[in-house]
Amino acid sequence: MVVENMKTTYPDDYTDEDKAIYDDLFERGSRMIGKKLNKSDSFLIDLAIKATIFQMKGNKPQFTQEEIDDMKSLHQDFMKSGLIVETPSDIFYDGMLKNSETDELYPHPLSKSEDEYYKDNLVENMDQLKIE
Repeated sequence: MVVENMKTTYPDDYTDEDKAIYDDLFERGSRMIGKKLNKSDSFLIDLAIKATIFQMKGNKPQFTQEEIDDMKSLHQDFMKSGLIVETPSDIFYDGMLKNSETDELYPHPLSKSEDEYYKDNLVENMDQLKIE
């Protein structure tokens, strides 16, 4: 929502640091309007920032995997029926992202749980650590 001279209303539980993060991310996201984001979809910036801060605070989304799969399916149905015109490509639903400059595919950072990332990056033997 890019509206000039509008005071931002933050959720009640936001600390000063949360507000600073929100403002920074909102500024960055606002630069995408007209380039990668339609003006009518600018509310997505606010939604994404609030979800990001929610997760940064250690909260977990309260949707089950089944609910998430239902939402993805419903979104695809809307897309096929023409109710949604601009949508992510099918790779989005496979947990992948595409680099817009190189067309390289890579796994979406949120496609793995915290535990999976922890296990992937766990160093069991301190001799394996390399200090530069």
